[in-house]
Amino acid sequence: MPAPSIAAAVSPTARLAALPEYVFLWLDELKAAARKRGAKLIDLGIGSPEPLYVIDLDPATNEVIVGQDRDLWTREVDVEHVNLIAIEALAAPRRVLAKIRYAQPPAPATMIPLATGAARLCFEDPQRAVAPGQAAVCYDTDDPNLVVGGGTIRRKGGISNRQ
Repeated sequence: MPAPSIAAAVSPTARLAALPEYVFLWLDELKAAARKRGAKLIDLGIGSPEPLYVIDLDPATNEVIVGQDRDLWTREVDVEHVNLIAIEALAAPRRVLAKIRYAQPPAPATMIPLATGAARLCFEDPQRAVAPGQAAVCYDTDDPNLVVGGGTIRRKGGISNRQ
């Protein structure tokens, strides 16, 4: 007797077909009731028609926020622990070429000073998948080999979505 194929041995379609029609509605009702009681649930978005991505983490509430690809795009990035190299101080907004990934080409942006050694980068074009904790490096627009400064990405700014 030949061995069964892997496809025949693992058939999620057959398992799903065997479930009663109401099971997913029932699960949604249970999750809603648990949330109403204040429970924190992890919902992996199983059954979503589009791929989901981690777009943010909230350590205060221990939540993982997921969204679609369009939610990964932003024009603003807040940077902390800014270290200025080619200039003494960032007293006013300055045009720069900024990189938020090592292998990424520099993108035109405006570097705006914020309080206590932080800055906001406002990109001309939306940037995908900004990652808190990664480095942002800013180069001079006239001399792209001159590092103006850089810092650690704190978070995406307020203007999001691919436009």
